[in-house]
Amino acid sequence: MSFINTIQDLERLDQLIRLKSTGSPDELANKMNISKRTVFNLINRLKELGCPIYFNCSINSYCYLNQGKLNFRFNSLDNEGLNKISGGVQFFSIMQKYFI
Repeated sequence: MSFINTIQDLERLDQLIRLKSTGSPDELANKMNISKRTVFNLINRLKELGCPIYFNCSINSYCYLNQGKLNFRFNSLDNEGLNKISGGVQFFSIMQKYFI
């Protein structure tokens, strides 16, 4: 799975979680046209990024404990801006093991 495909899958999963319409892991795999194992891998990646995910049996969907939204975006920074980034190293070290 390419980096772009993974980001797209994470964004789609985030949307379904926010809508509380994931269904069971099997149903989610069918909705996203991926394997059940990939569903669990994506959920674990979101958890590693700090997303508070749990499965709600009463509505048969993954949910977030708190409202929020996953947001991947590109920001241009000059050298001064790059020196002010905090937390970037942690994020990229987590993501690096999946994409490199």
